[in-house]
Amino acid sequence: MLTWVPEGEKSAAALSIAALIGNGDWVAENTIARLRLITTADAQTMLTWRMSDRAGFLHRGAQNLQDQMNWISTRNRNEANFIVECLCGEQVGTISLIKVDLGSASGEPARFLIDRKFSRGGFAVAAIEILYRLAFGVLELTRLDGTIAETNMRMVRWQEHFGMEIVGASDFFEDLPAGESRMVFVSLTKSRYADVASKIINAHLEMQAALMERWDCACSSLE
Repeated sequence: MLTWVPEGEKSAAALSIAALIGNGDWVAENTIARLRLITTADAQTMLTWRMSDRAGFLHRGAQNLQDQMNWISTRNRNEANFIVECLCGEQVGTISLIKVDLGSASGEPARFLIDRKFSRGGFAVAAIEILYRLAFGVLELTRLDGTIAETNMRMVRWQEHFGMEIVGASDFFEDLPAGESRMVFVSLTKSRYADVASKIINAHLEMQAALMERWDCACSSLE
């Protein structure tokens, strides 16, 4: 079970996500994938992903299994870290919602990684669809802000396609596994999500669901 650790004193407005979605038993899904909260049993899989080239544009994480287990078991109360699963239970990636502040009704999608083996199948779109429903629906946030490495232009364009807007860039460089890069700042408001992003995302999910009608799950369509 996930342990939520306070970051010092919190105002009443900064209630933990745990109080709203529960400690460890929150699961949500769509026609392609499901999200469930990470546990220490996922540490080896997490470590393998974070040590792979797919994590080149993420900030450096744990370097050994014990550190990964410690990271999982001591996460901050204002974030939720998820395993992305195919509906058959196969683990395909991770995604997080961090820096959640219920006072300002804001948060940040982060730690988004889909295993290369599952880069097709619609899992990336399915994961953000569920995360956005959690953020804008369950938590009633009004804005999501994010950062993407400027050198990861493919992800910048991908996020733009699915509704995020570029709002600026950093003046400094950050040291990432893939090399130094400035960070691009992106944002998605609840109104833009409702008017634009949700329609694009749902259209992609419907198209993907139609393509995989002959299979039991999205994983089977990749075999």
